[in-house]
Amino acid sequence: MNSALNEIKDDFENCETKDDLFKIIDKIIKNCDFIVEQVESLPRRVDSAAILFDNLAVEIFNDVIYRQNGVAAKIRQGNGQDIDT
Repeated sequence: MNSALNEIKDDFENCETKDDLFKIIDKIIKNCDFIVEQVESLPRRVDSAAILFDNLAVEIFNDVIYRQNGVAAKIRQGNGQDIDT
């Protein structure tokens, strides 16, 4: 998950135009088709991607705060167990 978040972050840091932004959104939507169906309108897909980005931003922010306070961040594994980072 961390590598996926870093890749998204890198994509956004390299984004210079609105077209670049829409390309990133489209790339994420195509690679995360479990979020929205491709038959959705572009505004709906952009809205869904924005919700995803908001949730990711909160997770990244929480990890940064935890690390700054000396608290290990928890990563939830698929089997329901938490591991420290």
